Amino acid sequence: MEDVFTKDEVAKRSYEKAEKFRRDQAAQLKYAAEEGRKEGREEGLKEGIKAMIATLKELNVDKKTTIDKIMTRFNLKLNVAQRYVEANW
Repeated sequence: MEDVFTKDEVAKRSYEKAEKFRRDQAAQLKYAAEEGRKEGREEGLKEGIKAMIATLKELNVDKKTTIDKIMTRFNLKLNVAQRYVEANW
């Protein structure tokens, strides 16, 4: 009888350990996917800002107006918009 109990406990612990491993892996994959999406959005935002600056510059829009337009379009603070324009003018 003790032998059956011991086997059941070992099996139960083994199952619980495997389930924990599976849940941990799923959580890690979910986190990695969320971080990837976040990085992709950030990179896309940066590229969009750069493209808008380049277009406005080609249209002979002055820096101040360009700063105002990217602040509005991308909901940026003044100092952030200024840095983007200066870096990409």
